[in-house]
This record gives sequence, C-alpha cells and structure tokens, in this order.
Amino acid sequence: MREVVCTFRHQAIEELLYIMSCARIGILHNDHTATGVLNKDRYCSVAQAALVDLRLDLVGDFVHPLAVGTNLESFLLNTMRGDLERVLFDGPAINRRLDELAEQISNDYRGRELTVIAVLNGSLIFMADLLRRIPPPLKLHCLSVASYHGKAQTSGEVIFKQVALLDVIDRNILIFDDILDNGQTVAAIREKLETARPRSIRVCVLLSKKKQRSRDVAADYIGFEIEDEFVVGYGLDFMERYRNLPYISVLRKELVAPPH
Repeated sequence: MREVVCTFRHQAIEELLYIMSCARIGILHNDHTATGVLNKDRYCSVAQAALVDLRLDLVGDFVHPLAVGTNLESFLLNTMRGDLERVLFDGPAINRRLDELAEQISNDYRGRELTVIAVLNGSLIFMADLLRRIPPPLKLHCLSVASYHGKAQTSGEVIFKQVALLDVIDRNILIFDDILDNGQTVAAIREKLETARPRSIRVCVLLSKKKQRSRDVAADYIGFEIEDEFVVGYGLDFMERYRNLPYISVLRKELVAPPH
C-alpha cells in the first residue's frame, strides 16, 4: 500500500514533484516544503495524523491518479502521451529496422575496424541499441554539438562543445545522428572530421526528413524516412523532454509552434 502526500504551488509538474522513498511510502514535496505521512512502523501523534489528512484534502483531484495502487511512472508517461499527435514507429518496428541496419553495416565493414562517432544527445539510445547488434570491432567517441537551441527548427548555427579534434587519422568513421533535417549539423561535423584525414566517413541516422535541405548532404544508412514533422521519443526531444519514450511520435503542433 502506497500513500502519497503532496503540497504544491503553481509550478509545472516537473518542478512540483520531488520523489523520495521511505520504506513502502512515497513522499512528494518541493524544495521549499517537506511533508509528513503516517507510517504504521513509526509513532505519530494525533496532531500529525490530522495534518496528513488536511494535506491530502488540499491536494484534491490533481493527485488522485498518484494515490494508492497507481504507478507514478505510468502517470507521468500518460501525461507525455497526451502531448503526442500520433505514433509513427512503435518498439517492434524500430527493433526490426535495427536488425536490418546492423546486418547492412556489419557486411559493409567486415574485416575492418570501425570508429563510431555518436552525436549527443539525440543519437544515444539509437546508437546503443544498434551497436549491440554489430559484431565487427569498433571504437566509440561522442561529439557534443548544438543546432536547435531549444527551438523546433534548427538555427543554422552549429556549435561544437569540444575544443580538441578527435584522433581519427586513417580511421573508418561512421557518424551516428538522430535525424537528418536541413543537413547543417551533419555537414558541419563531416567537414570538421575531414580535416583530421580519416580513411572514410559515412553517416547513419535514425530518421531522415523528406525535404529540401540547405546543405547538400546525404546519409549512407537510414532507419526511417519521415515527412517534415517534429518528432520525439526514442532519444529525440523537445526542450529535453520525451527522450525516454519507447517509440517515435509526432508532437502536437501547438506545443512547438512559436507564440504570436
């Protein structure tokens, strides 16, 4: 049996809920206000018990989905689902495509060592799931760049967060990115790596948008082609949310549209 006690002000749910565990009891509070809860294994006065009842009354309908017998993670996941327009690719479809990509990449690099460069943070889940399917020996590096800067469209400016260039001389490089949009990010990374004189450079993306790009760049390995829509899940985010969804979905347009 899990009892939930919550005090809240006018905050977004991510700021509102801070979760701690105490035996089998979940205590939810914010940074400013701690709350108590009646525990059969501990002594509580009548006044403390009354305070618990009062706090529960204040919470009201909002916290009802989090009450006894309800899984908090499911509640938060359902909250994110309400932001989605539709699911494009579910878990089984993604896994089938990963198997196909792994076979193709393994055949192309048979007998050669591969150097994978994963573009943070969007490609991490895709890269990790795919690399576990690839048997050839490989080295892994991560590259942190920014191009969306918290917006729905890429800004056109690609910022590299590493100063030093990776040592990839005479290496077979495979760049992993989450999505090929206007081509700015992949083109900038490719140009930067070419100055380090690798043996070859190829590109693998989870998604490729069917649109005219501002840079003439193509991916050698593509998970799925999609229309020019804003998608989240399976590593892709909007304002650092939705990455942990186990499928790829279209985000509701009103959530990404700029305010007027």
